[in-house]
Amino acid sequence: VLRLRGVGISSADAAWAMSLLTVGTLLGRWLGGLLMDVMNARYAYILGLCCYVVGPFMAINVTPETIVIGYVAGLLHGTAFGWTFTCMNTCTAHYYGPAAFPKLNGMMILLTSAAASPAGYVGGKIFDLYGSYTRAFQLDAVLAVLAIIAMAFATMPKPRGEAQAALALAQFEHDGFQRVALRQHPADGRRAVLLLAACATSRPQSPGEAACRREAYN
Repeated sequence: VLRLRGVGISSADAAWAMSLLTVGTLLGRWLGGLLMDVMNARYAYILGLCCYVVGPFMAINVTPETIVIGYVAGLLHGTAFGWTFTCMNTCTAHYYGPAAFPKLNGMMILLTSAAASPAGYVGGKIFDLYGSYTRAFQLDAVLAVLAIIAMAFATMPKPRGEAQAALALAQFEHDGFQRVALRQHPADGRRAVLLLAACATSRPQSPGEAACRREAYN
């Protein structure tokens, strides 16, 4: 609102832009959830962050003659917030599972709220130093780009048992074997243990190979 008022836009028009921000939040939550069901979670998150990159530059270029740009900027900021909020929570559940989700998600929301709380002060300080909110919007875009880069390289974490299994698999392959299978230990469903299934690579269709596969998957 302060940005719009600062470039000569009326209070009524600035308030309408804020209303569109709220509408965008609702739209973003729905759209983020929809995309999480049909595509990779990281990519859906990155697309939402792209709105945070485009929106600030539209807000920078708004003028009284181009008030529509201000409306679109407000809508994009709201959409970005709702979109990324949905994706952030869902990515946490996908990456770490339902058992760890409550504690991790609660801690993540606490940290993001604590990190975002000084944003108003920082934006006001930037205005005091430079006489406009342009640098503040540019900072928003830079942070969004950094988040996009981080999500582009994010990988699905492996449970401790699966990580140990991957090391064992590499060792077996180095020794001339081709398969190690995993199954859940009946006494502890959270701990993956190795089931020895060493299959010779020289004759993959041999009776020994078939017996090994049956033992591994049964």
